[in-house]
Amino acid sequence: MDFASLGKKLLPHLLIMAIFLAVSSMVLSPVLSGKVMKQHDINMFSGSFQEVDAYYQKTGERSLWTNSMFGGMPTYQIAPYSPNNMLGTAWLFSYLVSGSIPKPINVLLFYITICLLIAAGVVLTNPTNYVKDKRKAMNMIILAVVVGVVVCLGIIYGQISLPRPLNVPFLYCISFYFLMLAFGINPWLAMLGGLAYAFSSFNVVILEAGHMLQAYALATGPMVLAAAIFTIRSKKYIFGGSLFALAMALHLRCNHPQMTYYFMLILAIYLLVEFIFYIKENQIPTIVKSIVAIGIGAMLAFGTYMTSFLTTNEYAKQSTRGQSELTAKTQSGDRGNERNASGLNMDYAFGYSYGVGETFTLMIPDFRGGKAAAVGNEHRDVIKGTETDLRQQVLSMDEYWGEDSGGGPYYFGAIICFLFVLGMIFLKSHYRWWILAVTVLGMMLSWGKNFMDFNEFVFNHVPYYDKFRSVNFTLFMSAVAVPILAILALNKVLEGIEWNKQTKRRLIIAFACTGGLCLIFFIIPSLAGDFLKPNDIERSELAQQKAPQQTIDLILGALQEARQEILQADAIRSFILILLAGAIIWFYSMKWQFFGGKSGKQIAIVSITVLILFDQVGVVKRYVSDKNFEAKKTVSFEPTEADNYIMRDPDPDYRVLNLSLDPNSPMAPFNDASTSYFHKSIGGYHGAKIRRFQELAEKYLYNESGILLQNAGKMPPLQLMPALQASRKISILDMMNCKYIMASTDTSGVIRNPYALGHVWFVKGIKVVQSADDEIAALDGFNPADTAVIDEGPKHPEFKTYMEGFTPRPDPTASIKLDEYKPNYLKYSSHATTEQFAVFSEAYYDNSLGWDVFVDGQKQAHVRANYILRGMRVPAGNHTIEFKFEPQSFAKGERIAMITSLLMLIGLVGSAGWEIWRSGKKEDEVEKPEEEVE
Repeated sequence: MDFASLGKKLLPHLLIMAIFLAVSSMVLSPVLSGKVMKQHDINMFSGSFQEVDAYYQKTGERSLWTNSMFGGMPTYQIAPYSPNNMLGTAWLFSYLVSGSIPKPINVLLFYITICLLIAAGVVLTNPTNYVKDKRKAMNMIILAVVVGVVVCLGIIYGQISLPRPLNVPFLYCISFYFLMLAFGINPWLAMLGGLAYAFSSFNVVILEAGHMLQAYALATGPMVLAAAIFTIRSKKYIFGGSLFALAMALHLRCNHPQMTYYFMLILAIYLLVEFIFYIKENQIPTIVKSIVAIGIGAMLAFGTYMTSFLTTNEYAKQSTRGQSELTAKTQSGDRGNERNASGLNMDYAFGYSYGVGETFTLMIPDFRGGKAAAVGNEHRDVIKGTETDLRQQVLSMDEYWGEDSGGGPYYFGAIICFLFVLGMIFLKSHYRWWILAVTVLGMMLSWGKNFMDFNEFVFNHVPYYDKFRSVNFTLFMSAVAVPILAILALNKVLEGIEWNKQTKRRLIIAFACTGGLCLIFFIIPSLAGDFLKPNDIERSELAQQKAPQQTIDLILGALQEARQEILQADAIRSFILILLAGAIIWFYSMKWQFFGGKSGKQIAIVSITVLILFDQVGVVKRYVSDKNFEAKKTVSFEPTEADNYIMRDPDPDYRVLNLSLDPNSPMAPFNDASTSYFHKSIGGYHGAKIRRFQELAEKYLYNESGILLQNAGKMPPLQLMPALQASRKISILDMMNCKYIMASTDTSGVIRNPYALGHVWFVKGIKVVQSADDEIAALDGFNPADTAVIDEGPKHPEFKTYMEGFTPRPDPTASIKLDEYKPNYLKYSSHATTEQFAVFSEAYYDNSLGWDVFVDGQKQAHVRANYILRGMRVPAGNHTIEFKFEPQSFAKGERIAMITSLLMLIGLVGSAGWEIWRSGKKEDEVEKPEEEVE
């Protein structure tokens, strides 16, 4: 077969893919030697998911609930699961089409189908050639089948894969590459855009933190924009809408609603500007058809995500992202608490806000000192003339002095910023206005509490905006927009512009706005600020150390000088890079020397690409270097002596409070999931805990943890626990079945709590309250072994109805015990001569949200007791009680996901076939989009 012509067309794209892989491998090279990146959130995920994973490995069943953290919670936002959604289409396709054929063949059929769809896309780029030449078309089909087989075998047997997190920057590159191709950009310039986006500092820094879902969302988002742009520019409404559905489904599958929300803001601004443009051009049908196609694609994509949406939406109302029933928590005059309807507290949401002046880090990376690390870690050459002891003191202090957390700056690249400004001056296309709007909006939103007049309005009035914290993440909107305009500008220059006085003046203006500004900061660094952290934090810290005032002044003066030198070094660095890039553009436009030959354009592209890689990869390596990698471990956590001792207990369901994590912090157990890897922890790690647990922790558990922390080493456990029990100091831990306290990592540090109430118990009496405030207050010093507190107030009439007619009648012969434990199934047996009320040491999750209880096979209701636990009336006699977690939202979402996944697959195949057939009917070439990007 003759693949010469096809190979010639594919070769540039294959080379570009190879370059993407090579650069990604260079930046994260330790991965290739078998090392893994130290990723905090990934380690925490390993702990929080361990119980569910172990259960799956043992039974083949996936539990949607885990008891390993916070008394129990759904796994929806720990490890999203939806076999029928877009990434489950391989399974769905095989099940419906192949029946009982073995799974490898099922998956093979699926990937061959996908590759055929990709082949159809290649055909569409030049349909007349392939439709008229049947041999070429057949070659394309054969090639697609071969690729499908290779991909399938690679995925099944693990031979073709990129180790995490090497796959992420590679995906960044490809996704943004597609986006630039959608604008009709030269592939090599599109490659440059992909590299610039991938190695924008924030996109790589989040890998070190382990924010993998966020990274995948950032990697797939540009594909969504690319599909929308393709739909409008190509006027292939059905095919474009199908591609949009595919891209959007993949993006939604990443399950990071915050990033999706921000990408939808970008898309909305783009569509609004396009709508206005097409109205002015009197092409209303074109834009309306495009928006309808994109809208239908979005609905299909959303359908594939329906399982995650329904379960997450359900859980959000029960989590810290939902409305609290407590009223005492709201403080009068607290600006952040003025709005207590739903969503996050404003102070909490704006906790991570980018500084207004800090925005200069987009062009000068260490404008505010870089990350929160010691000056001496990366800048040992500063203030060399300072006295030795003073210099050592300064080198141990933070280099970062901005308003954010200092995890690493958002750095877009000095050259990219220069090209962005050049685009605003050179380009006449209406594209620059939506790009500018996205850029400015991203910056303003990221300022959060530092720009309250604007952001308070947005927080209070823009739907769903109050559901997300860390508003500095909005700056990624600018990180998407800025390189788009930068590459469009470079494309305009390299395609040829008239070189006259006005053109030269525009180039000089762009240089002055960027390179000139860098030079000014180098010459007059004091314009950046006083080089000290806000609110005199450092002076206060030194004063607390009893340092004399004169010494404090000397230290802070030297620290200011060190930080000034750090800024100046990066300012002159950015200036030089912008100067070199500007010179290349000047020489190319003037056709100077080798820039004027046939290869002048290629030389210019290569030169600027090398400069941008040197610039951005150099900055990225400051934050992600070899020090961030370690040898691969066979397990995520190694058990300590204390862990091994506790795990000898055959009881399948008890809880552990791990105080050994940080002897100085009683809150440490509630922000760490390592304990959950081995035990059912009282605490855990999650960004959206069950709200009532968090409120209980703030009210009681932090205090109880602190009391244990203070007294664990002061008296023997046999004396400590009775003393605490007598004063009701740890009654909340008792009712949550906290059987063990780990005061240290050795066996001697294990404290057994003999007063832990176990899995379930009958109480002697019921205390009825009328509100959440009364309910949580009633737990202060109460005896959970004897009393259950139930809120029968106006917000919970169902609890009042359930408890009507019940009168506690203690039965000394009554008993109830746990017979069988699974994460999503609990079986108890009870015996009593009179009706009893049982309290279960498991987290209550609304009756309608999945936990159903059955007494002798008959479904019954249950209520919330003691603010967070489950309670129910148990009839007299001998009974079997079963709790099953079977959320209807999951089942409903799966049905919708199955239908929409099929519709999307049919739409992709059908629209691709339709476009090929329609193109074959035409003798002339495919019409070009009416507007070319200038």
